[in-house]
Amino acid sequence: MAITRTEENVSAIEGNVTGRDLSFYNVNARQTLDDAARKLIINYAGVAPEKVDEHVEAVREKAFAIFPYPCIGMFRFLDLSLLQTEVYPEVVRRVEEGEKLLDLGCCFGQEIRQLVSDGVPSENLYGADLREDFMAMGYDLFDDRKTLRTKFIAADVFDDNSDLNQLYGEISMVYTGSFFHLFHYDEQVAVAKRIIQILKPETGVTIIGRQMGNEKSGDYEAAGYVGEKQRFRHNADSWEELWNKVGDETGTKWKTEAVLEDPGVGMGEVEKKLTERRKEGGARRLKFVVRRL
Repeated sequence: MAITRTEENVSAIEGNVTGRDLSFYNVNARQTLDDAARKLIINYAGVAPEKVDEHVEAVREKAFAIFPYPCIGMFRFLDLSLLQTEVYPEVVRRVEEGEKLLDLGCCFGQEIRQLVSDGVPSENLYGADLREDFMAMGYDLFDDRKTLRTKFIAADVFDDNSDLNQLYGEISMVYTGSFFHLFHYDEQVAVAKRIIQILKPETGVTIIGRQMGNEKSGDYEAAGYVGEKQRFRHNADSWEELWNKVGDETGTKWKTEAVLEDPGVGMGEVEKKLTERRKEGGARRLKFVVRRL
């Protein structure tokens, strides 16, 4: 989710098209939430099964009023994408053994709650997002304000003097779901360098994530919703090239494992329509693991 500069002009773009005009509100929780999300809300948050849809939709309404991100409208704030990665068992083991993980652009902190539900110490987890309101809503969504010992940090990833500085050199793993793809190429380079500052300066530190990519890497400028700007879409080759560039400029070396998923995987009908509006033919999900050598 978003940990970047505040978006402006949220009321109009391309003929006054807002998030609500893009049919996000035609999607409901009953249609969208998968079994893993329902299990987390029921077993971790303690919401009765028959109340899950109502509970989640109430939180979405509040969040969408703060800023109409498509991922909010499409209930992506309950996509447990880290859980779906091949390295999830490794992540659980490493955090259980005392290593620290930062969820960068954590939104409501759903990935953090999944890890805690699976038994990892919550004090070894950190979340960061631009919008403090979203992180606060995580407590409403999961009802764990009194029990969760995770530290959440409101910060702009481009601010050299943000509270992210307190994590410099302390983190072993950074998760970035739906994050890098918000930015143009030079901004992505800057984000990668910030992550390197946050990570411990040692072999094996890891960046894990997934984002929207494209068979044809490059700049995409067509807006799909209010406030959207130019962004760079990667394929596996361009993602590796970015980390080679960042490595050269920081004196570090990185190994990337990245793959574009099959067309349509992880994309509902609303998301497909959004990529069409953005004029992103060839859009596919990119998942990746980056490790320091």
